[in-house]
Amino acid sequence: MDRPRIKRTTQRMTAPNGDLYLLRPSAGADIHIEDPDPEGMALLDALDGTRTRGELIDEFGEEEVCDLLAQLEELSVVEDACDDDRHPTLAPSGMRADVCPICGGPNECGGAMGTDQCWCSTVKISPEALAAIPADARHRICVCPRCAQRSSHGIEDTADPRGSKGK
Repeated sequence: MDRPRIKRTTQRMTAPNGDLYLLRPSAGADIHIEDPDPEGMALLDALDGTRTRGELIDEFGEEEVCDLLAQLEELSVVEDACDDDRHPTLAPSGMRADVCPICGGPNECGGAMGTDQCWCSTVKISPEALAAIPADARHRICVCPRCAQRSSHGIEDTADPRGSKGK
């Protein structure tokens, strides 16, 4: 991992008691870090994809960086910001592939999260929702499920209603 960062789909929240929560909309459980020390918080803050792994090690120490990254990788909450540079065609200039082009929130795009399939491949998005997408993002960036449902017709599930459990 060249330029590690907390996944863009993960929201950070600091509780009044100092505990840190990493909220993961697509995961079954959020992460709770009890009373992180100031150095740990600074390292977590530095995981924004702007620094290389080597720069993080120079600033925070090899053991601290490697241990934290190993833990975050195991929890699937860290990604490589270098992947943005490797896939420039996923989104038009100035737009992010993981952000809904209508509301600006996380779009839960499977491709942007590094999986082979996206939720939008199993639904039919209405013409009204498609019309709300800026022309340069249409057919290139996923809308979020909430915006897809905002149209007068919403989304229609085209997947097997039994899902994977019915097989």
